[in-house]
Amino acid sequence: MVIDQAVYVATDKGVIRSYNGMDWKIVPDIERKPLDVRMLVVDRNRLYGLAKNTIYQLKDNKSTWIKVTPEIPVSATCFDVDDRNIYVGTFGHGVHHLTLED
Repeated sequence: MVIDQAVYVATDKGVIRSYNGMDWKIVPDIERKPLDVRMLVVDRNRLYGLAKNTIYQLKDNKSTWIKVTPEIPVSATCFDVDDRNIYVGTFGHGVHHLTLED
């Protein structure tokens, strides 16, 4: 995903970011730990990730993942964000709708 001239890639070591394609840095959560993000979604200029059945948003000048939803009780297969609405698809349990807080 590309946001504000930075490239973000979800890896097995966490999400990494680069501004030049050569130097990469892990983007941690608020506890300064890598976050195992399975999927990334962009809404406007905001990046969201799905990790541990929870949606996170990239905050703090695009350098920290912040949890923006509670844990989703069933396994998520996909998700999308539209303004303040999050839609989470599940296998066998339909689509869950969540609203982002300000």
